[in-house]
Amino acid sequence: MIRPEERGAPSNWGRWGADDQRGTANLLRDVHVAQAAARVTRGKVYPLNAPVSPDGPNLPTRRPTWHVVTTRERVSGNNDMSADDVIMMHTHGTTHIDALCHIYVGD
Repeated sequence: MIRPEERGAPSNWGRWGADDQRGTANLLRDVHVAQAAARVTRGKVYPLNAPVSPDGPNLPTRRPTWHVVTTRERVSGNNDMSADDVIMMHTHGTTHIDALCHIYVGD
């Protein structure tokens, strides 16, 4: 990948130091959050999840999602039970587990 500064384009790489993890989010201040909140006129919840199941969306070249639930009696001796989940899935199928840094340069 060619960095923007390598092709002469404007860039913020290194603007806040070599160890910066926030990028342009460094420009956000409390006043900006307050201004944005003041513009809210109604509330609506938008779910961003997708069902986690073998039938969920997935690329044809990838294996389906695998979800196993195990239950067992606990060793306390008072009929307590426990459950554990194991989910194996590709992060670009089902719910997209990712970050804003999906594409990056270097380490």
